[in-house]
Amino acid sequence: LSYGNEVSYTIKNAPSGAFFFLVQVEIKSNVQQDADSCGNRCGKSDPCQAGVWLDTHEVSEGETDAEGLDQTLEHYEAARRMARSLGRRVTLVEIAYNQATTELQMGLTQEALRHLLEHPWNEALYFHKLAICYERLGQEKLARVALDRALEAPLGDLPCDPPQAREIFEQMCGLVRFRLDHKGYLQEPEYGKALHSCVRSMEQQFSIGFVRFHVPWLEEWYAANRQYRQAYELVRKFS
Repeated sequence: LSYGNEVSYTIKNAPSGAFFFLVQVEIKSNVQQDADSCGNRCGKSDPCQAGVWLDTHEVSEGETDAEGLDQTLEHYEAARRMARSLGRRVTLVEIAYNQATTELQMGLTQEALRHLLEHPWNEALYFHKLAICYERLGQEKLARVALDRALEAPLGDLPCDPPQAREIFEQMCGLVRFRLDHKGYLQEPEYGKALHSCVRSMEQQFSIGFVRFHVPWLEEWYAANRQYRQAYELVRKFS
């Protein structure tokens, strides 16, 4: 791989976390030569400085709090500059997805929507996050369209058999659809059962990032139904 002056400058001046982030994306994209080239420039950079990383296309939510958000966004921006310099469109798409998922967790819905729309991706989890953005913004019709597309789009590699992964993903989409269909979903026992069933399946089959992403809805359910002990235990578990 031949690096131009712009690329060399970008790599030299980027935060070490951005190195790790870009190397991971390149490895996920099966571009080992580029990953090795970037990795050689990382030296002994601490991977922990990467902030949030897309784990099988799902960000490890919960690893970024309000204090670390600025640093995490700095890593995303540095990784984005490096990806542009390398001409990596796929990498840019995955970085945008990561950042949007982080922003959703932090309550930055408008920013998350902007990053998703800037880099469209025909991937099921992308449309799932897009649906959640529209749901939070009260754009119910667009949320339903995104959900339909999520169920039609290909689902990336996940740490379990494809049929099982698809089944759990459909449960995730079902939770969003239930909230759209039932304004008083927090008083619906069926929603609580579906939410807990989905989270248990994710705990057993997916990475912890999937569970962390759904923690706010668990907290919301426990608080609305005065299950304060469960809420407390949940906070302790994922704090």
